[in-house]
Amino acid sequence: MTSPARPASVPASAPPRRTGRWAEAGLLLIALVIGLAAFVLTALNRTGASPAQSLRLAAALAAVCLVVHLWVRRTAPWADPVLLPTAVALNGIGLAMIHRLDLSYERTGQVHDYGTKQAVWTALGVVLFCLVLLIRDHRLLRRWDHWAMWGGLGFLVLPFVPGLGTEVNGARIWIHLGPMSFQPAELTKVLLAIFFASYLVSNRDNLALAGRRVLGLNLPRARHLAPLLVVWGVSILVLVLQRDLGSSVLLFGLFVVTLYVATDRPSWLVIGAALFLPAAWFAATHLAHVQQRITAWLHAMDPSVYEMPGGSWQLVTGLFGMAYGGLMGTGWGEGYPNLTTFANSDFIVASLGEELGLTGTLAVLMLYLILVQRGLRTALALRDGFGKLLATALSFTIALQVFVVVGGVTRLIPLTGLTTPFLAYGGSSLIANWIILALLVRLSDAARRPAAAAPRIIDTADLPTSLRKQVQDADDAPAPASPEPTAAPAPQRTDATRPPSPPPSHTRRGRRMNRQIRQVTALVLIMVLALAASLTSVQGLNRPALWESSSQQGTLTTDSRNSRMVYAQFGTDRGQILAGNTVIADSEASDDAYTYQRTYPGGELYAPVTGYFSTAFSSMTGLELAANSVLNGEDPSLFSSRIKSLVTGETQKGGAIKLTIDPQVQQAAWDALGGRSGSVVALDPSTGAILAMVSSPSYDPNLLASHDAATAQSAWDTLSEDATKPLVNRAIGGDLYPPGSTFKILTMAAALRTGTADASTEVSAPDTLTLPGTNHALSNYAGESCGNGTVTLAYAFAESCNTPFAQLAMDVGDDELATEAANWGFEEDLEIPLTVTPSTYPANDSQAQTAMAGIGQASVRVTPLMMAMVAATIANDGEQMTPYLIAQTLDSDLSVVSTATPKVARTPIDSSTAQALSELMQQAVTDGTGTTAQVAGVTVAGKTGTAETGSAEGGPVTWFVGFAGTDIAKPTIAVAVVLDGGEQTATTGTGGSVAGPIAASVIDAAVDQ
Repeated sequence: MTSPARPASVPASAPPRRTGRWAEAGLLLIALVIGLAAFVLTALNRTGASPAQSLRLAAALAAVCLVVHLWVRRTAPWADPVLLPTAVALNGIGLAMIHRLDLSYERTGQVHDYGTKQAVWTALGVVLFCLVLLIRDHRLLRRWDHWAMWGGLGFLVLPFVPGLGTEVNGARIWIHLGPMSFQPAELTKVLLAIFFASYLVSNRDNLALAGRRVLGLNLPRARHLAPLLVVWGVSILVLVLQRDLGSSVLLFGLFVVTLYVATDRPSWLVIGAALFLPAAWFAATHLAHVQQRITAWLHAMDPSVYEMPGGSWQLVTGLFGMAYGGLMGTGWGEGYPNLTTFANSDFIVASLGEELGLTGTLAVLMLYLILVQRGLRTALALRDGFGKLLATALSFTIALQVFVVVGGVTRLIPLTGLTTPFLAYGGSSLIANWIILALLVRLSDAARRPAAAAPRIIDTADLPTSLRKQVQDADDAPAPASPEPTAAPAPQRTDATRPPSPPPSHTRRGRRMNRQIRQVTALVLIMVLALAASLTSVQGLNRPALWESSSQQGTLTTDSRNSRMVYAQFGTDRGQILAGNTVIADSEASDDAYTYQRTYPGGELYAPVTGYFSTAFSSMTGLELAANSVLNGEDPSLFSSRIKSLVTGETQKGGAIKLTIDPQVQQAAWDALGGRSGSVVALDPSTGAILAMVSSPSYDPNLLASHDAATAQSAWDTLSEDATKPLVNRAIGGDLYPPGSTFKILTMAAALRTGTADASTEVSAPDTLTLPGTNHALSNYAGESCGNGTVTLAYAFAESCNTPFAQLAMDVGDDELATEAANWGFEEDLEIPLTVTPSTYPANDSQAQTAMAGIGQASVRVTPLMMAMVAATIANDGEQMTPYLIAQTLDSDLSVVSTATPKVARTPIDSSTAQALSELMQQAVTDGTGTTAQVAGVTVAGKTGTAETGSAEGGPVTWFVGFAGTDIAKPTIAVAVVLDGGEQTATTGTGGSVAGPIAASVIDAAVDQ
C-alpha cells in the first residue's frame, strides 16, 4: 500500500485575503429563510395559520446554523463559503416538503411523522459533518484506502445477510436494525470514492502508459485491469443480485469517470462502456424487475403498462403532478403530491415540481449545479492528485445521482429508485451526503488556503522513485496544526528538509488532470441542460416525454387518468350558485383529502340545473360543469380577484353565479308537478331569462357529491337503474318529446307566412281524414267532431282539431314546414350555458308523414325549452330572445363582476303574425281546450297538446304552451309544461286537463309578484 502524500514546505508569501466566512454567514441566513419560509407557507396554505412552533423552530435552526458556521470557522477557515449554505438550502426545502406531505397523510388517517424523523437524521448528519471536519488533512484518508474498499464492498453485501437485509419494490438494497431501516449503498459510494482516488493516484502511470496499443486504444496490462474488472463485477452483482439499476449505474459511472480524470485515457471510457453495456442489455432482457423499469420508461402512457402490477402507474402519477404544477406551481401545500407513491423519497422531485412549478424545479436544479460546480472548482484548485480525484469523485457522485433521479422521474432515462441528495426522505442518503459535504468543505479549505498559511503540497506519487523516499522521510515529522487565517507567514522549513522542486512532468501532468476536470465540468453542464429540457417537456409543454407530444389519452393535464384535475376542484373553495338570494349550491370545509365538501341546499328542486360535483366519479354535470371556470376561480373575468388574493395572501376562492331563476316560480312549478314525470320551463319573453326549469323526477345531488365513495356509488347505482330516469334534465335533453298539437302554432305560422290561409279561413273539418297513400284514417282526439264539419282555422286552433290542421300541413307542404321549424330554431345548437339538445323536424318523404308532422306527431321531437321559446317569441312581438340561466357573475365576496345582456337570437315571424297567433292562443284559453290555464286577473294565451305515444299503458304526452300577463300586450311570463306519457296520463288524457292547471299555478306565482 502506497504511503499517503505528505506536504513538503517551500517558502511562500502572499497578501492576506478574505476567508469567505462572512459571505458564508450571509448565505446561511438566506438558506435558513428559504427553508423556514417553505415550512410556514405550507402551514398557512394547509391549515390557514402559522404553526405555533415557528419561532421555536426558527430559533433552533438558527442556533444550529450558527454552531456549524462557527465550527467551520474553527476547523476549516478557508473553506468554500458557498458549499454549506447550498446544502442547507436543499436540506431545508426537502424538510419542508416532507413535512407538507405529512399534513396530507394525516388528513387520510395516516400518521407517519416523516418530517420529525428526517429532522433527526438531519441532526445526525450535521453531527457527522462536524466530526469529519476534525480530519485536519484530507491526505490522511489515503492511509485507510484499503479499509475504505473493504468497507464499501461490505456495505454492499449487508442486504444479503439473512434477517438483516430486506427487499423493497423489487430491489434488495435495505437493511433493518430494529425499528430503523438503512440503505448501506449510500455509504458505499463515499468509501469507494476514497478508495478510487487513492488507488488511481498510486497507479495512474501504469494505467495510463503501460500496455499495448490496439486499434488506437491504449490497453492496460492485465494486472492493472483487474481492479476495473472487480468494480465491473461488483456493479453487475449489484444489478443482478440486488436488482438495483440505480446503484449499479452510480458506482460504475463514478469509477470510470474518476479513472478517466486520473489517466486522461479515453480508452478507459470505451472499455468501461464495452463492459457495462452488454451487462445492462442482459439485465434489461432477462431480469424481470429491470425489464419492468424499461417497459415503464418506454411505454409509460400505455393503459396496459399503466395498469399492470409493477407498471408505470407511479411514474405517470408523478408526471401528472409535475404537469399540473406547470410553470409556476400550485404553491406550498396547494398541490396533491401525496397521490404519488413515495412522494417524499423517490419522487420528491415530482412533489416539488407540482408545488413549485418549472421555475422552482429549475431553481433547485441550479442549487445542485452550484454545489457540484464548487466541488469541481475545488478539485481544480487543489495541489495534490489525491485531493483532486477525491473532490472530482464526490462532486460527480452528486451530479450523477441527481441526473439519474431527475432523469428517471421525467422519463429522460429509466427510473432507478435512487434518492435525491439532501432533499429526499431517508437517513442513509442524508447522512452520506452530509459526509460528502464535509469532505468537500475540508478539501476546499486545503485548496483555498494561501501558500503563506499552508505548506506547498507535493504528491509523492508524481515524483520519480528516487525522490519519493527523500520527500516522505522529510514529511514524517509532525505537521504543524492548521493556523487560523492571518496575514503573518507560516513557519518555514529549513533548506535541509526542503525537497527538490518537482520535475516539469509533474506540472504537465497536473495541468492535464485539470483539463479532464474541466471536461467533467462540461459533462455535468450537459447533464443539467438535458434535465432542464426534460423538465420543460413535462412541466412547460405537458408532454409525457421528450419524444412524445401526447398519448392516446391526451396531454398530461387533459389525460382522464390525471385525478389531480378533479382533486384540484375539490381543493378549491368553490363559489356559490344562487337563485335570487337563495343559495342552491355551496362549499363547506371538510377535514379530509378534498378540503371542501360541495353541498346542495336546493336539493332535488334544483338538481337538474345545478348538476352535481362528484369526487367518487371524478366528474361534474349541469352548471357545475358549464360554469366551472367561474366557480373554481379560474375564469378571466375573476383576474382581479386572483391578484387580490396574491397580494393579501388569502386563499383563492371561486366566484359565484346568480341565476335568472325565480325561487317562487321554481317552487310553484315543482309543487304543481307533484312528483309526476315531466318538466316545466318558464321564460321572461322580453329578455329570454329562464324563470323556472323543473324536471321531475329528480334526485338529491348531495348523495352523489358525498366524499364517501360507497355512499356515492350506491346512490348512482340506484339512480342509473331507475326506469324513470331521474338523472335526465327533461327540460333540455333526454329522449325529447313529440309536441302534439302545440306544433299547430308553427303550422299556423307557416300558413300565414306563405299566404296559404289565415285565422278566418274556413276549412273542412271531417271526423276522419284518410291520409294519402295509406289506409289510415286520422281522427280528432277521442273521435270527437270538430264543429259542424266546416270551421274557421281559429275555431280549429282553439278546439285543437286534427283533421283540418293535417290538411293544412299538406297544403303548406313539407318543405315550408321544415323552413318554418328552422326559422324558430329547430336543429340549432344552443347553450344556456347548459347544452340543449336540438329540437328536430326531419324530412318527410310522403304527404301522410307531412300531415302527421303538421299536428306534432310522427318524428317531430322537441324540448320543453324549445316550446317555451315559441310561446315567448309570440309574446315578444316576433323577436326570439336567446334564453339564459346566469344573470350575474359574482366575485368571491359576492360583488358583481358582470351582468348578462339579453340578446336577440332570431326573428322568425313579423309583428302582424305574432299578433294573429297571440289572438288565436288567447281564444284557446278563453273558449277552447286551454280553459284550465285561466288565472284570475291575468290574461293567458296558450295552446294545449296531446301526443299519442304508442305506450303500452296508453297514456299520451300532454302539453300546455303559452304566455300571460296583466297586460297581454306586455306578457311577463312564457311557459311550457309537459307530462310524460304512459300510466300517469292514461286516465286524464289531455293537455287541457293535465298540463293546463300546472301552467296556471306557475303563471299565478310569476304574475302575482
